[in-house]
Amino acid sequence: MARLTKEQWESLKADYVTGVYSVRELAKKYDVSHSAINKKIRNEGWKSVEQDELRELVEQKKVSKSFQNKVSNVSKEHKVNKDAFEKKIDEIADITTMLESNTKKLLSKQTAMMDEMADSNELLTHSRVIKNLADAFKTADAKVEINNANIQQNALEVKWE
Repeated sequence: MARLTKEQWESLKADYVTGVYSVRELAKKYDVSHSAINKKIRNEGWKSVEQDELRELVEQKKVSKSFQNKVSNVSKEHKVNKDAFEKKIDEIADITTMLESNTKKLLSKQTAMMDEMADSNELLTHSRVIKNLADAFKTADAKVEINNANIQQNALEVKWE
């Protein structure tokens, strides 16, 4: 079994992190003992990437390659410098990303403000209801006082008779 160089260990670690190879498969591939690999894993705290995350990275790489081919084709077709064209695309992408982020923030603030307005309208409605109830109680109290006065007056009239 060979002693691995720093670059070989870095390559082995990258293979390990992908989660594609078992430790024994890596040992065979790099001609090193599985115990030496396990020791490195323990001492350096290597962790494998989640498979969903790895799939996502692979898809992004495919998209990136497709993008590079498309930029190359378009720049040739329009006779423009590929690097300058790609730089402008990057600038537009950055601006678009910023606009999308700011739009999301604004929508979030708008939603919060609308919620506050709804709460304010609800408070206004409740205060109107309370005022109407208070007015109704005042009217009812006045009617009760008038009724009481009428009853007392009738009682006095009854006594006089």
